[in-house]
Amino acid sequence: MITKLERWITGAFVVSSMVVALSSCHKNPNDPVPIVKTLDGSLVLQNKTELLYKATLNNVNSAVLKVNRDGQLIFSEDISDVAQSGPDFQMTYKYSDNPKITKGKYEFILTSTDYASDKLENKSSVEIPNYLPTVNTATLDLNKLNFMEAFETTLSIPKNVFFDDNPEDNPVSATDVTSEDGKTVPTLKSTDTGYDLNVKAVTGSTGPYQLELDFGSTTGGLEKTILSGTIGKDTRIVINPRIYMYDATAPFNFFTEKSDKDNIILVAVNNQPDIPPSTSYDCANYAMQLIANTLKSGQKILAPDPWCGDPWLYNNSTATDILTIYANGGTQANMGTIKAPILWVTLSDKTHIVNYPGHSMCASLTGSDLSTGNYLTNFYNYNIISPQDKKANVSPGWYRLPLSLDKITISYPYVAENVNGNSITLVDLVKFSLDNGVPTLIWENTDSTTYNIIKN
Repeated sequence: MITKLERWITGAFVVSSMVVALSSCHKNPNDPVPIVKTLDGSLVLQNKTELLYKATLNNVNSAVLKVNRDGQLIFSEDISDVAQSGPDFQMTYKYSDNPKITKGKYEFILTSTDYASDKLENKSSVEIPNYLPTVNTATLDLNKLNFMEAFETTLSIPKNVFFDDNPEDNPVSATDVTSEDGKTVPTLKSTDTGYDLNVKAVTGSTGPYQLELDFGSTTGGLEKTILSGTIGKDTRIVINPRIYMYDATAPFNFFTEKSDKDNIILVAVNNQPDIPPSTSYDCANYAMQLIANTLKSGQKILAPDPWCGDPWLYNNSTATDILTIYANGGTQANMGTIKAPILWVTLSDKTHIVNYPGHSMCASLTGSDLSTGNYLTNFYNYNIISPQDKKANVSPGWYRLPLSLDKITISYPYVAENVNGNSITLVDLVKFSLDNGVPTLIWENTDSTTYNIIKN
């Protein structure tokens, strides 16, 4: 049996042994402090495409930074421990400074170069996404996409409305335009400043329409935007002086040669009833009578002037006796007998002929020469008619058409509908001057808002 004395001796020995052991583990203040070596690196994506990198070398004299994009080395940097505090290296990498900084997955690898046998390494990763291109349509004059069905319109699109956040994918190009609903025929044409988007309406199409405008590239990404507009119904007055509007089957409408159309006019003029001139029936009456004979028979039409009826044209008279014709300024007896377009001609002068009273004649646009750009502006396309003489194809120098005149105005007559009754209205188309028999265009009707004038 162990006695109390033995237990005491044994315990004392253990305690003394622990004291000796603890006293032997105490660190000597003169021992050297261990050196800790570390590499710290951080990589951040900022402003969508810029790479901000910071590196700190702790107790490492130098390191090398290798930059990989999509697994391929694109450049490297040597870095030294130079800062007392804070990062030893800080750099923002961007495309404007280095064209190699483009979209892709980046890995920044920082490796110490102090000891060949004791390498330290730090890795940081980030990705510059492939951003899709965008377009700023707010700067476009989109009202240009609203137009009437008989017209076409052009929208100018500057290059700078397209943009890509990836700088290497700029400039962004427009690639195509298509109709979303089949109502229009759009085309895209490159210009020095951008693009011209031209839009034409498909015949019969009105109301809202949409276009798809494509832009971008296969490398930067393809995008599209929808442009909207409205096709308005064409409410303008249609003027086609080469067509007889009241009968689509009229032979005049199908001939293409001037000689054939001139023959139709000559026959029509020769077949007009004989009306002897009088003080109450002058050149204006003859001209209006020829025009009236092209209108639909039975129409109730307001007279354009009191000398040819008040208020109705020829007072709705169909009489053929001369006295009644004189009394009414004409007759409706032969309305609809001329199936060819007849125009009103007014001659005026203050320069060449003393006290020239002016004169009224007629004409028909029988020629199709487009050497001046449209039918209407070529004087020689017109068959000038003197109804009171039953003469067609009158040339300058003939006694009713002087060689020199200040102005020859050619006007288109049509029947306008209004609340008070249909009325004959004259629309001036072109004006010429004559100088010793040589015609010169001095004015052309360009009012495309009120009239749809067919010129070619």
